[in-house]
This record gives sequence, C-alpha cells and structure tokens, in this order.
Amino acid sequence: MGGPRAILPVQHPTYLLEWHRWFAWYPVPIMIDGKLRYTWLQSIERKWGNSRYGGTSKWRYRIRSRSRIDRAHA
Repeated sequence: MGGPRAILPVQHPTYLLEWHRWFAWYPVPIMIDGKLRYTWLQSIERKWGNSRYGGTSKWRYRIRSRSRIDRAHA
C-alpha cells in the first residue's frame, strides 16, 4: 500500500488548449515587439500551455490581430 504513486498529468478540456477570446479584466503579461508588457481592460486571446521555464502549466496571452478577427467573421 505505501508504494510509489504514479503522477498523472492533469487533463484539460480541448478548448483551453486552443487560442480563444477573453476579456483581460486584470493585468496580464504579453510580449510586444520582443518586450514584456502588461495589458488589461481589453479583449485579447489566451490558451492554457506549458511554461518555457520550469515545465509548469499557465495561461498564455496574446493580442488579437486584425487578420484573425477578419477571418473569424468571414
């Protein structure tokens, strides 16, 4: 009974793993022109993903580009 436990990866719904629209109602970090900036109180996109450092999972954010918005409404 007291043997080693298997660490199972956490399964997230598929929609969390794809970019989706979200309203940033609190400051979130976004890379703009290679610099880390914070943005809030606007519509952005986010998805659940692995951190580049440390292998932990976290939200990733990006600004919605005009081309993605236009394709979504076409």
